[in-house]
Amino acid sequence: MFVRFHHPGRLAGLLLAALPALGTTPGTAGAGAAAAPAGGTVRRVPAASLEGLPTALKEFLAREHGANALRGLNLEFREAARSATRSLTVDQDTRDEDLLALMRNHPAVRSLRIADGSRLSAAGLVAALNLNLKLEALDIQDNCHFDLLDVLRGLGATHLDLRRLSLGEVPLTDEVLERFAGRLTQLHLGCGTSITDAAVAKCVRLESFRIDRATNFRGDALPRFLKSCEIIASDQFDGIGLPPELVSLTVQRCPRFEGVLALPGLASLRIFDCPRVTSDRLMGIGRFHPGLRSLATNQGVSELALAPFAPGLRRLEVCADAHFGGSCLGAFEHLEQLDIRNSPAFTGSNLPRSLSGLKVTNCAAFNPPALVQPALAQLEVDNCPRFGLGEPASPLLSLRIIRCRRVTPAHLKGAVAALPTLRSLEFQLWGRGALDTAEFAGHPGLCTVKLRKWWAEPVYGWERPGRP
Repeated sequence: MFVRFHHPGRLAGLLLAALPALGTTPGTAGAGAAAAPAGGTVRRVPAASLEGLPTALKEFLAREHGANALRGLNLEFREAARSATRSLTVDQDTRDEDLLALMRNHPAVRSLRIADGSRLSAAGLVAALNLNLKLEALDIQDNCHFDLLDVLRGLGATHLDLRRLSLGEVPLTDEVLERFAGRLTQLHLGCGTSITDAAVAKCVRLESFRIDRATNFRGDALPRFLKSCEIIASDQFDGIGLPPELVSLTVQRCPRFEGVLALPGLASLRIFDCPRVTSDRLMGIGRFHPGLRSLATNQGVSELALAPFAPGLRRLEVCADAHFGGSCLGAFEHLEQLDIRNSPAFTGSNLPRSLSGLKVTNCAAFNPPALVQPALAQLEVDNCPRFGLGEPASPLLSLRIIRCRRVTPAHLKGAVAALPTLRSLEFQLWGRGALDTAEFAGHPGLCTVKLRKWWAEPVYGWERPGRP
């Protein structure tokens, strides 16, 4: 019998590396197996050769097919063209020899991501990275079992093409960062406790910057050509001195941040858990940035504060207060995406006709008289007890209704039947009742159906290929 091996990424790369020792021969895909990717072939490994597999592959087969998986089994797999792989992700089971095999057999890789909990050693990672001096992006997540700073010190001298660096919980130091400062265009740090403004200022080509746990980071000397900036958990950041070319800004948990002065190119702004951003200051941000296209905030939200954003806004995400009813939204003539949460007074009675996506969560009063937006394609309603679906007149493609007690199985079936454009449905039944996924099998357009009765129960449903 054959075990069809279609695992992407690491395991496929290891099997590819093992081919010379296994004596494989080209073959055709077995029954039910998908065709090989363009430029690739299908290979079969005879059972007698399986003992020569790398350790990680044998462990995978044992997990998937039992402890005796190597006895009497043949292995069929699809081999992709080597040159097609530009990005690799290494999981926590990858060992030094596995990564070496991957890097040898994928010389075109330019982006490498090492997942949380990697078992690699520092020496093993350096040896693998030295096989590819053209690497452009390196993403290392949390809980690595090696001294990452030692690895990075070496890369600063050898990997001259490295442009994008993302680190998880490893506290990068100024001394290590300065080894890359002249060429980095992207720097994302999950732990910025040891980074100073002076070191970041030396990254003169930086275009995208993210720093979390930025305890002592002020942000008043950011590189002038920076386009995207995200500052999280800084006790010192106040928003003064931001670079004029900034297009996207995210600020979270920064107690001194009060708002931003006029940034002519700012298109996207996210502000969360910054207590000094009051309603008046949010209104001022709107007046100074008429070109803003996307706003997300849980600070200072009110009808009056949001009004200045109406002319240009395309996307709005708000976590509002108890008094926000949404009466100002009718003036947002170009709004395409609306995501509103925790607003018990929001009824949805004045939604703009321009909407293509609507998400409403924890809004007790939400129950619009009708959904007649001609472009509304996505609707998601979660925990809105007064919401009754009715028969939407919008051309919905995706419908997700969770914990809405007024939407019964009968209501849902009637609404779905009136939506011939619907492609995806997810529904969680509140209270008593029964609903069978087979009841939607006759719908002319549905491709995905997911149903469940309560959070503790599994999702059940079906999928089928989309229709043209």
